[in-house]
Amino acid sequence: MQAKSNTKEKIITIGLQMVLYNGYHNTGLIELIEKANISKGTFYHYFKSKEAFAIELIEQYTKTTLEVMTQGANSNVSAIENLKKVFQNKIALQESLQYKRGCLLGNFSIEMGNLSPALQQKTEEAHLELTTIVISFLQEALQNGELEDDIDAHETANYIMNSWQGALLRMKSAKSNKPLKLFFSHTFNTLLKKNTAE
Repeated sequence: MQAKSNTKEKIITIGLQMVLYNGYHNTGLIELIEKANISKGTFYHYFKSKEAFAIELIEQYTKTTLEVMTQGANSNVSAIENLKKVFQNKIALQESLQYKRGCLLGNFSIEMGNLSPALQQKTEEAHLELTTIVISFLQEALQNGELEDDIDAHETANYIMNSWQGALLRMKSAKSNKPLKLFFSHTFNTLLKKNTAE
């Protein structure tokens, strides 16, 4: 049973990297099977179709991203500082990858949003799930008086995540961190900055 679990995890890990860099359509099953050192029958034992495989990739990507977004939270600093750290880490990751990868969810939204209802729905569910983490940071910040009282945590979190996806798209076309830096600066120096004037 453990060997079967390891085989499936290996296929997902390799497939995730291929899809992140090459896209869904440009990820061929033959190449995946060769890289994973498995047979075609083994692939279809775990996944009924390429679309079903992609859905499991989204699930794994979302699970990992949720863990990364929450595990670094430090109770000794403010909620806004913790949220800053989330995006600082995200920016550092994209810089280390030379702006080639972007986000699986954003990539799928563009490539498959109008072609596969199942993938469109799964991608949207994942977007919403990740947004709940930002909502929780903002709600905590509001409770602690770190933000203006009139900020709506849900609307603002959705705006931030939508802006992040847009920044990632511009990053890939510009091959630069400038869109990410602009996102970060505007989000934390303008949008989430509390007015301290008397």
